[in-house]
Amino acid sequence: MFVTLQPEKFRWSILVIFSLILIGCTPKSKEEATDSSAVSGDKTVTVYSFRNYPNDQQLFRLFEERSGFKVNLVTGKGDEIVQRLITEGNSCPASLVILPDLSLILQLKQKGVLQQGRFNKLNEILPSRYSDPQEYWTGLSKWTPAFAYSRDKVNQQLIGRYIDLANPKWKDKVLTTQSASLMNQTLVASMLAAEGPKAATEWVTGLVANLAEAPLPDDYAVIQALAQGKGDIGLINASSLIQYQRSGSSEAFKQTEGIGILYPISPGGDTYFNLTVAGIPVHAPKPGISGKLLEFMVDPEVQKLFAETLYEYPLNPHCVPNDFLIEIGGFKEKEVNFQTIGQNLEQAKGILQAANWK
Repeated sequence: MFVTLQPEKFRWSILVIFSLILIGCTPKSKEEATDSSAVSGDKTVTVYSFRNYPNDQQLFRLFEERSGFKVNLVTGKGDEIVQRLITEGNSCPASLVILPDLSLILQLKQKGVLQQGRFNKLNEILPSRYSDPQEYWTGLSKWTPAFAYSRDKVNQQLIGRYIDLANPKWKDKVLTTQSASLMNQTLVASMLAAEGPKAATEWVTGLVANLAEAPLPDDYAVIQALAQGKGDIGLINASSLIQYQRSGSSEAFKQTEGIGILYPISPGGDTYFNLTVAGIPVHAPKPGISGKLLEFMVDPEVQKLFAETLYEYPLNPHCVPNDFLIEIGGFKEKEVNFQTIGQNLEQAKGILQAANWK
C-alpha cells in the first residue's frame, strides 16, 4: 500500500509551464500520425501500473495533449499486475506495464509475456546499464535498499557494509520486512549473482540471527518500530524513509527525526540498486504508441517529476535528483548481470526460506 504524497507548490508551477510548452510547441511526428491505431480511430492506450499519484495523472494528461491518445490507467500491486498479464494472455488490453521491482519484469521476460525491440530511441537517452540488453524492458527510475538506523544508538561508521547486519554485535537489534518482500528477494538474488551462494547464504543466516522481532509487513512498519526503540537498524528501501517523512503527517515527521539512512557497500565498495521498470506486453494492442509514451517519460523534465514522486533517482543523465536524495548522497552502483538476477530468484527464495526468514 502506498501513501499519496502532496506535491509541493513549486512542482505544480514547473508542471504548468512544461504543459504549456508541450501543448504549444510540440507537433505530432509522422510516425505517430501513421500508427495503425491512429488510422483505426481508436485513440486510447491502456497502461497497467503500480503507481497512482497526482504527478502521474498530470504527466499522462500532458502526453495526451502531445499525442492525441487518451491514457487509460489501470492500477494495482506489482505482483497482481504480473499475474493479470499472465492470466489475460492475448486478450490483455495493456500496451504498457510499469512495475516497482526488477524481479517482476524479469519474471515476465522469462515467461515470454513481453515483446522485444521497441527501445531504440530510449537507448540513445538512457545509459544502457538501465535496460535489458535484448530490449524486452527498460528502467524508468532507480532506488536502493538501505540501512535506516537510530542516530542515538548506532555509529554509522560501524554499519557501512551489508555484511555488518550479520555481525553478532547487532543481535536482537535488526528489523526487516518479510521474506516475501520483492526488495529482499531481488537483493539476495543480486548477491548470488555477484558474490556467490556462500556469501549470500551467510549474510541471510547472520541477519536472521540478529532480528529484534519477527519481520514486519512493510517499510513504514520498520520505520515506526525504529522510532519506538524496538530495534536499532532496519533494512528498507531508502526512498520509503523520505516518503514517510514527507507524507504530511506531523507524527510521521517527528518519528523520523532520530532516524538516519545510509547506503551500504559490498566487498567491492559498491551498492546494489533496483529499478522501477516498464515493458510492452507481447500482445499489446498499440506497441507503437507505448514506445512514444516511454520516450516521453524519459524526457528530462518528465523524468525528473516521475522520479521525484517516490523520491527515486532519475535515470536520464541530464536530470538532477531531488534535494532530499542529494542530501543523503549518491552511491557507486554494483554492476550485476540482470539476466543472472532473474535466474537466481528461485534460489534466493530458497535461501530465505532455509534461514527461516519469515
